[in-house]
Parts: sequence; C-alpha cells; structure tokens
Amino acid sequence: MGQVSLDSVTVRLARTVENSRRTATLALVAAVLAPVALANSYQINVLVLVLVFALLALSVDLLLGFTGYLSLAHHGLWGVGAYTSAVLAVKADVPVLLAMLVATGFTAVFAAAVAVPTFRVRGHYFALATLAVGELVVLVLNNWVEVTEGPFGLTGIPAPRVPLVGTVESRLLYYYATLLVLVGVVAGVVRLLRSPFGLCLRAIREDEGLAEAQGLRLVRYKVSAYALSGLIAGIAGALFAHYQQVLGPDNFAIQYMAETLVMVIVGGSGFVAGSVVGPLVFVTLPELYRALGELRLVLFGAVLVVVVIRAPEGIVGLVREWTRRTVRGRRDAFDPDESAPERTKRRTETDGSGDENRRDRT
Repeated sequence: MGQVSLDSVTVRLARTVENSRRTATLALVAAVLAPVALANSYQINVLVLVLVFALLALSVDLLLGFTGYLSLAHHGLWGVGAYTSAVLAVKADVPVLLAMLVATGFTAVFAAAVAVPTFRVRGHYFALATLAVGELVVLVLNNWVEVTEGPFGLTGIPAPRVPLVGTVESRLLYYYATLLVLVGVVAGVVRLLRSPFGLCLRAIREDEGLAEAQGLRLVRYKVSAYALSGLIAGIAGALFAHYQQVLGPDNFAIQYMAETLVMVIVGGSGFVAGSVVGPLVFVTLPELYRALGELRLVLFGAVLVVVVIRAPEGIVGLVREWTRRTVRGRRDAFDPDESAPERTKRRTETDGSGDENRRDRT
C-alpha cells in the first residue's frame, strides 16, 4: 500500500515537472518567497548574484545551445555593459535607469560589430577570435585610466532610482528588481526561440550548410543572435555594476568566462531553464560548504565531475529524461496487453525525431 502511494506521488511529481508552465510558476513562487526564509542579508546577496549570473549564462547559451557557436567574449561584453552604465552615471551624471538602458543598447551594438568579422570563421577558430575580443576589452578597462580609473577601480556608482519606489539601496529590493528583469528576459527569449527566428537559429545549429542551401541569410541571423546575446550580457553587467557600486577590471577576468561556461554546461546547454539552474548550483553550493574551508572546493569539483559524467545534457536534461520515463512508464502500465513493437511505434510517433526533442527545450 505504501509502495503504491509512493509510486503515485512520484508520477504526480513527474507530471508536474513535465508541465513547463506549472514548473515555471512554482519556480517563480519559490524565488519570490526565498528571501523570507533566509537568515541574513549575506544570503540574499548570494541570491542576487545567482540572478545576475543567470542572465550572463543565458546570454552565453543563446549562442552555444541554440545556434551552436561557442563565444568566449562574454566576460568582456559583461564588462562593457557594466562600465558603460557606471561611467555614464558617475562621470556624466546620467540618471541611473537611463544609463543602464544606454549601456544595454551599446553592448548589443558592440556585440554586433564584433560578430561581423568573427563569424567569418567557424568552430574553434570562432571561439579563439571571440576570446581575443574579450581579453582586449579587459585590457582596455585596465589601461584607459582617464575613463575607467584602470586598476584603481571605479567607485561611487549610484544605486538605481525607480519611480514610485525610490532608490533601490537594500539588497532585498535589488533582489526583487533583478528577479523582475530576469523573468522578463527569460519570457522574451522563450517567445523568440519559439518564433520563426528561433527555428532558423536551430537550423543553423543542426546543419549550417543545409540551412544556407534552403535560402537562409546566415550572416543576418548569426549577427542578430550575437547582438541579442550581447544585449542580455549588457543587462547583466549594468545590474552588477549598480549593485556592487565598485568596479575593477578584475571583476571581468577570464575566469568568470570559464565559470559561466561551466554554469551553462551543468545546468543544461540548450535549455533556457538550464541557464538558471546552473548558476543556482554553481553560486550557492560553495557557500553551503563554506565552513569546510578549502575542502569545499574539492567537494564542489567532485559534484561537477559527477554531473558531467552522469548527466551529459546537464541537470535540466537529466530531470527532463526522468519525467518522460516516469510518465510513460505509468502510461504503459495501464496497457499491459499492448505489445512491445506497438509501444515502440506509438512512442516514435509521439516523440518525433531527435530534432523535435531539442525543439521542446525552451
């Protein structure tokens, strides 16, 4: 009796997770209530960083997971967004919200300008070209002292002021403001990926030569994708700058590019939800084991290895596969007389091809 009850709960949970809208609603409710359960402002600070890195991870995966191009310039794009907004607010006295909007747009334009020459090459040559761009940005941040203050750091960055709310100075208010931005960006990306534009990006990912033969203007779509990716990275940078209120070139070192890439892979490349799950694991897990000292890094590394080996499609891919097996196993249990070939045929008709499975990822 207990086993039947447990199986029923498992299937019900799997069906809940399989319903993407219901899962998104539950996740949003959990995100809204999370600060209430936290003991101190430091933990809220960790959550703010999770949201910022979720935006950065989404900007990376928009290219890697949905277009098939690995860009290693996003630590630089993140820095462009952060410094543009900070410099406008500090040295030009531009209102913070306007500075953030200008920084976001400028980062998108900068990304598009970078994309035009770099998309002339493919594969690892593209990755190396973008890496050079990212490192060039960091070099400029270090040496353009008149504007960026160089290695001394840019200080006195004001917090944003929102109409009807006032200055967003507390970590709790900033958390909810950043959460609102993340929800809006994720909703927009999901809608875009389900549009003909998103289908064209997937076509480029699956077979670029075939997509070109079908008449797609690859350069236009790839540059547009990179510009959109840069726009999201610019949002992340602007939010980070006005939250930290102090910036230095070290905040945008190449190690953050590597960490963001790990977040994408662990969360699940090609899944929008993976861009949120990856930072949630990568940012919070080391904090949970902080009392272990340096040993926590070893433990965290072991967890990453296990995830990569056991879940090559990331945590979201692993959960998605579990839900499908659980729900289908339950359905098959109601048809004991159905032969195995018939079940196989029915599943093939239901699933479609591998491309259809990947199209569901958003």
